[in-house]
Amino acid sequence: MAFWLEHRCQVGFFGEMNVNTLEGFCFQFQKGLGQPMEVLISSGGGSTSVKDAMLAMMATAREQATLQTIGTGWVGSCAVPLLASGTKEHRFILGRNTTLMVHQIQYKHEPNFVPADELQAAAARTQYVMDQYIDDMARLTGRETKFWRDKLSQRGDQLLTAKEAVELGIADYVVDVLPPAFVPVKTEVQPQS
Repeated sequence: MAFWLEHRCQVGFFGEMNVNTLEGFCFQFQKGLGQPMEVLISSGGGSTSVKDAMLAMMATAREQATLQTIGTGWVGSCAVPLLASGTKEHRFILGRNTTLMVHQIQYKHEPNFVPADELQAAAARTQYVMDQYIDDMARLTGRETKFWRDKLSQRGDQLLTAKEAVELGIADYVVDVLPPAFVPVKTEVQPQS
């Protein structure tokens, strides 16, 4: 059984994960280190290097106090491991209509004509980042690396319902409402069936 955090620092990020998102996240995040923290996530993903930096900060916070993560709206790609990185039993999805999306790591390269050695280097970088993403998902969800490798080897975006995300270990609970911020609340949260 999980309980809402009574006194917590709140951090949120919305939209594309990029350098600007990371800067704002770091600014908010540093104020909350050492105390229970709630991270609200509504993002379709973005930069894998930004994801890696955020995951490192969230791991630090999780070692110091409870880290409660809440995904709402659209949580996709690089944002999914961030939702999963909360303290076990404190990972929530707000709203049954929240959609999650996982997929293979994608590499965007311009222009259209690229020398073969650059393509090989890009393929190696993409595989490295994909392996890292799979390792993150396995570690954070408790699922085997092979499970995530097989799941992510499928082509295209894979949409997950809130219930499926709980079944896969990305989150622990689906809830319809959150308590007001910074108000002592002792609402017991029951797992969804």
